[in-house]
Amino acid sequence: MDQQLPFAAAAPPETRSKSESLARWVFAVLTLLFIGFILYASWTPADGVGSVGDLLAGLSNPVQIFAGHNLRDIATNVLLYMPLGVFLALAVAAKAGGAESRPPRYFSPWLFFGFIISLTMEVGQAYIGRTPDLVDIITNSSGHGIGYLLVIAAVRIYGLSPLVFMGLSANDSQDQKTQSIAAFRFIAICTYILIALLPFDVSVQMGRIYEQLLPDETGVPKLILDPLYSISRWKEHGLKLTFELWALLPLGALTAFLGGIRGKLNIFTPIFSCVLVAFFCEGAQIFILSRRTDIAMLPVAVLAGALGWLLVRAWFKLQAVDPNTGVDNAIRWQQLALALVGYALIIGLFAWSPFQFETDFSAVLSKIKHESNLVPFRQHFATRSLASAVDIVKETGLFVPFGLLSARLLMEIRPNISRIQSLLIVAVASGCFAIFTELSQAVCIGRHIDVTDVFLGGFGGLCGAVLLSVFQTKNHGANQL
Repeated sequence: MDQQLPFAAAAPPETRSKSESLARWVFAVLTLLFIGFILYASWTPADGVGSVGDLLAGLSNPVQIFAGHNLRDIATNVLLYMPLGVFLALAVAAKAGGAESRPPRYFSPWLFFGFIISLTMEVGQAYIGRTPDLVDIITNSSGHGIGYLLVIAAVRIYGLSPLVFMGLSANDSQDQKTQSIAAFRFIAICTYILIALLPFDVSVQMGRIYEQLLPDETGVPKLILDPLYSISRWKEHGLKLTFELWALLPLGALTAFLGGIRGKLNIFTPIFSCVLVAFFCEGAQIFILSRRTDIAMLPVAVLAGALGWLLVRAWFKLQAVDPNTGVDNAIRWQQLALALVGYALIIGLFAWSPFQFETDFSAVLSKIKHESNLVPFRQHFATRSLASAVDIVKETGLFVPFGLLSARLLMEIRPNISRIQSLLIVAVASGCFAIFTELSQAVCIGRHIDVTDVFLGGFGGLCGAVLLSVFQTKNHGANQL
């Protein structure tokens, strides 16, 4: 399945430092994003009463400082801050591995960064109705320190390069396109893992873990080892498996694209990447009380990797035209249009599920009049839940490929169109299609019209048009695919 792509770019030697700079930037951004997540989790208001003095109460009796805290609470606090230490250490290691080539130090001011963040979070809780806890500072700081020191030790002892986590090679020169795709791929992996492990209700107690092996009160097993269990109960689990497939698809496609621009388009690499991430997440969910471990995610991951490879292969074919193939611009225009229509149908399938339609016209009019949300983001900001934030990202991401295909089709029809005109047309087209999907949901039972999704659709399409330059390739070698 290896396919040599003659348009694989050759990068100049100085791009090694650019790759390290990109890695430093990506891990720094992930550190900031994770701090935002910690802030969201720690500063959610409550109705309790607390004070800063609660932080010092435990010092009067150090022996009892951990009294009232079970192993689950301690483990959760440690695990919550470990990614912060990992991301920060990778950013520090990428900087140390730059032009100076100095190995990162074990003991540096960054080692106490987790303590500062945790102390800030706990002090702030005294003013929002929550109770500050000295134990939380100790455990959070320990989690950050463990994650930080593990990465630094791996870099110093085993020569681990932060570039490896992004899919880049520390020994090969990389061009700008490869760096960008590798950065998107790494962020996609981190996002999937973060969502898979939510809400971080972790337990390492053997009794709790044993309960995960037994069915819940409704009789549904929490550890599903039968790959046909969820498929045979498609009505209950089908939508979840579909969204899991959709969540893994960007990882498969980005991995395949990364191989394609390097000169090889291999179906096994994206499949392996998707299966590895799914295996890690499903195994970790044994320790999360509110999640289920389903072995069916492994074949779903295989399918996501294969679909990602097929999409990338088709994308290269749509862009690359060889004079000997007889494929002219007219045929390529039709192929792009067909791909855009096909993807629009996929968006429609998501919007119209579970495919139960209202046949009473008066009921449809009543829903439009009384149950439509015409205030942007009202429902999302009113609830302030993590599910609302995930829904915003999901609705935006759904239209990114739509904008990407639209912009590519527009370039094919009008090669001399300006960048600004292309972005405006794609944004308007994405918004119009989002309006159509929202209005069509009026006839779908259980679905409602929300103007927020129209804005998110237009913004997602605009993002796809902006990303076109990253995924654009040379027009050579279509017959090689």
